[in-house]
Amino acid sequence: MMPLIYSPHHTQHQPLVEQYHGRLLPYPETPRRIESLRQHLERADLVCVSEPTHPISHMDLVQTHDEGFLVWFQQFSSQIPRFSHAATPYYQLADTEDVYLYPAVFPSRLTMSRLRNTTMETSGYYAFDTAAPIGSGTWFAALHSATAAQTAADRLLDESASAAYALCRPPGHHAGRDFVGGYCYLNNAAVAATRLLRRGEVAVIDIDYHHGNGTQDIFWNNPLVFFGSIHADPAFEYPYYAGYVDEIGGEGALNTNLNLPLPSGTGGLRFLEALEVLLSAVLAFEPATLVVSVGFDTSSDDPTATFELRDEDYHRIGVALASVNRPTLFVQEGGYNASVNGVLAEQLLRGFLGV
Repeated sequence: MMPLIYSPHHTQHQPLVEQYHGRLLPYPETPRRIESLRQHLERADLVCVSEPTHPISHMDLVQTHDEGFLVWFQQFSSQIPRFSHAATPYYQLADTEDVYLYPAVFPSRLTMSRLRNTTMETSGYYAFDTAAPIGSGTWFAALHSATAAQTAADRLLDESASAAYALCRPPGHHAGRDFVGGYCYLNNAAVAATRLLRRGEVAVIDIDYHHGNGTQDIFWNNPLVFFGSIHADPAFEYPYYAGYVDEIGGEGALNTNLNLPLPSGTGGLRFLEALEVLLSAVLAFEPATLVVSVGFDTSSDDPTATFELRDEDYHRIGVALASVNRPTLFVQEGGYNASVNGVLAEQLLRGFLGV
């Protein structure tokens, strides 16, 4: 069975609403999407679940994230209770006992260094959208989510497993080196990839419906990490500003970044054709290990997206990923239909494991 690393601390982060195009809507990134997936894979006898024993260290986190950002995030989360009676127009309070503050977003950061001396306003300095509300338990949940990813990476490093699954929540692929957004706070896949660099070059591929703009940001100038993403075309879909085909890596890492945007209505055949192109690029890069950011919001049953993948397509995706023949770490990202996530994860793992 594949080791599955999971932390129950994810339940300390439970916003009820999100701000979307000026409206308050139910927050789709719920604890149930992870719990139902874990329970389903356990019943299918495909995974052996374990929990990390120690949280990831600050020293390890700063290998992936900006130190000023980490200090802000931890302090901001811990100070949420004293903001409960000090709301400003920049924030929307959820009508619950647990208060979540929603960051304002500023269009320019070049002249904003003075905001580092304040507390509430800096939420905009470190955010690229309003979809990452922060409550008193958010830092702790995100910390343990990143811990799960690093712990799973260690299973590959010590060769106790050739593949592992990090069941991370909150997800991470929209979180950049120094910003939160898109339900994401710490970039779990990037944390795992950074750890796996101890073995050699790493390929990170993102098969979530949305582009992994945060992961791309973190490895943009790193020639030791290949990043490739299949996603809905940002011309019509979130995150809009990143995920285009002309984004091929920074000056120090040209051609280590590959984006394959796809149109609304994409089905399994077209997705698998794109995956074949992506995996060919991965093999040409010759990584020592493979990290897969997995999102099940590509499913036709997902309420938030426009792709049309069926259950059997995930089995085929798993077979294709296995053909890379590298130690592989799956990191959970999106997927917002809690009733089908487990079924899709089972199909993916059965294809990968050949069972």
